[in-house]
Amino acid sequence: MRNIREGVEVHCSGRRPVAFRRARHKIYMIERILRVWMVQTAWWADEVQHTYYEVVAKGGIYLLCCQNRADNVWQLLGVRD
Repeated sequence: MRNIREGVEVHCSGRRPVAFRRARHKIYMIERILRVWMVQTAWWADEVQHTYYEVVAKGGIYLLCCQNRADNVWQLLGVRD
């Protein structure tokens, strides 16, 4: 997987991502979600929960991370073409 670290705009249906837009790119429709997992920091620290999605969209397999669902903050972390 090629590492990428860029903010993306993600459109969701409920809590599931259905499409995303990279900077200066078209919208990528998510065809399938392969894996979902969550990582949470220690409870004694400033608790942060990230949700990761490995998804299939046109052009490859993408790794998306939701850093803050309340503010809709997402990052594209990687792509396998």
